[in-house]
Amino acid sequence: MKIKEKIKKLLAEVSPDKYFIYRKGDVTGLGNKLRGIHIAFLTSLLTKRKFICNYHYLNNYFNTPDGLNWDPSQLPNKKFTERIIAPLQSEQELHEMCTLNLDDYLKEDIIIHHQGNTWVSDFLSNPHYTEKLNWLFDGDLSMKNVIGSLMEYLLSSPKEGFMETINLHKNNMGLDFSTPTVGFQYRTFYVDDPSYSWPETRMLRDMLPEAIDKFIEKVKEWYPDNNVQIFLTTDDMGHTYKIKESLSPHFKVIHNTNSVIHTQHETPTINPSMVDWFLLGYSDSVFSTFTSYSLLACARLNHPQKHLYKYSPPLFEGAINYHGELTNEHYAL
Repeated sequence: MKIKEKIKKLLAEVSPDKYFIYRKGDVTGLGNKLRGIHIAFLTSLLTKRKFICNYHYLNNYFNTPDGLNWDPSQLPNKKFTERIIAPLQSEQELHEMCTLNLDDYLKEDIIIHHQGNTWVSDFLSNPHYTEKLNWLFDGDLSMKNVIGSLMEYLLSSPKEGFMETINLHKNNMGLDFSTPTVGFQYRTFYVDDPSYSWPETRMLRDMLPEAIDKFIEKVKEWYPDNNVQIFLTTDDMGHTYKIKESLSPHFKVIHNTNSVIHTQHETPTINPSMVDWFLLGYSDSVFSTFTSYSLLACARLNHPQKHLYKYSPPLFEGAINYHGELTNEHYAL
């Protein structure tokens, strides 16, 4: 039985008056929010609750999959008991979410989760759901498989208007995925934006020459015949042009010329960052810095890429300096 059929079977068992809601609440962007959304959806399946998603980019750009209705308007206009959970901000709550029977622990009618990121690696070890999780994911509980399987299901039906914009940008760029394509996603955390004043972001700006050298080395290793094009996406057009200048002697470089807007912001028209994110998932291989944006772009199609390479400095205390191909378990940030 395919996972889509298994999910439909679980959806048929949900309680008619119990809800698990994902609601946008933090300042993270699309990648982190999708990680929060997928764990909220998985929790709703395990606890037999209706899943509702209140997130601009998902509601406006994607149709609900067959058998699921995440529209917030379906919530009845009546009084409910509710509880907001934030397990990444509470060590005790995280421990409880990952060890207790959630049917006993989460007694309220509505559970609201509004964090980005996820606690998936710990959550998947909850002993009360071992059998159901193994059944759902055919015994492969690696983060890469779980995130990819759920994202492929949740994001399987982009809306017509969104796809029209995607294809318009793709054609304007001259991006043709019949040619082997390596996505190069370089995150600088908007180092020229005063609102992003973290000193750690300077590391990403300063390591740019080193990252470009590593990227050229990896692409030539992966595609020794040099029959490849580069799809470049960054969060700063100045860096886009700097990288293009460095790569152009070696490869054909394609990028969006529209100014990007961080996906933590809702936009009245389709955000060029959403276009780049969607297209990045079609790349044959992806090289990226510290970001969920590129990982979830690949997860949308359940990781068809030959290579997923992460190039990341330790941006904050306790973070892992990880340079290399992403294994199933290194898939998380």
